[in-house]
Amino acid sequence: MEELSATLIYWYMSCGSIAGLVVGSIIGKEGVSFGANLVWGICGGVIMGIIGLYMGLQDGIWFSFLAVWPFLFIVNVFHYHHVEDVTGEMEHPAKIIPKK
Repeated sequence: MEELSATLIYWYMSCGSIAGLVVGSIIGKEGVSFGANLVWGICGGVIMGIIGLYMGLQDGIWFSFLAVWPFLFIVNVFHYHHVEDVTGEMEHPAKIIPKK
């Protein structure tokens, strides 16, 4: 079993940044921002790589790359918003009728 080293952490960060870059480009403004996808990708890559390393999946780099995609999906789904919500152009569907 390999040990956690700075080289492995670098590769985990690289896998996470590539995944964050791709997801941020695909999602655009519908999920979290591009920079947030990049940061969450790097954090998720390191976390998932360490988990893969301790699970005994060789060096964990492949697990890091594969597991960061669902991690970023979950991050974007729970922060999902519509453009209308951000810009404030959405009207309330219920019409309020004042009393006379």
